[in-house]
Amino acid sequence: MDSLTFEFWNIQNLYLKEIFFPILIGLLLLLPALIVFFFFSFWKLHVTVWKLGKPQERTAQMGIRFKTLLITTLAHLRFWNEKYPATMHFLIFWGILLIFLGKIVRLFSFLVELTIPPPSLFLYASFISEMGGLWLFTGGVLAVIRRYLLKPKRLETHIDRTLIFIWGFGILISGYLIKGYRIAVAGSPP
Repeated sequence: MDSLTFEFWNIQNLYLKEIFFPILIGLLLLLPALIVFFFFSFWKLHVTVWKLGKPQERTAQMGIRFKTLLITTLAHLRFWNEKYPATMHFLIFWGILLIFLGKIVRLFSFLVELTIPPPSLFLYASFISEMGGLWLFTGGVLAVIRRYLLKPKRLETHIDRTLIFIWGFGILISGYLIKGYRIAVAGSPP
């Protein structure tokens, strides 16, 4: 392994130790307050409304209910009545999930000291992240086309929804630019 590649991976470790882990520690310190806030809000908004309803048997057929949950969540089965929005949501959901799965491999590899040199697992994780980014970008473009060109009646176009697209694309594109810059500087694929 040449010195430039070795230096590249050492910089990655420094980034994880000096930047990412303090952010993670801060998040873990704030997490209990966020969880309390979530449960309080959930109780206030949903449980009080649920108590107005009548009791039903919800524990029967747990296998069928779990299967329906997985099919609805992962395959977006109920969305497929309309092909365009279903494809858009499917690409956005799975794109984000693939990016997350690809990045989580890199995060936990540091804990088991698989950082220098990078095994082929990192290349597969990087490929999964790239495919997720491509799917997310495609789904985002479909969403922009649908909201601003096709303009279905049930979609409202407000400035806050426009900002979501702008910030989302900005984050996605900056990730690709940073990765390309790292490859150009280090001369080795991350």
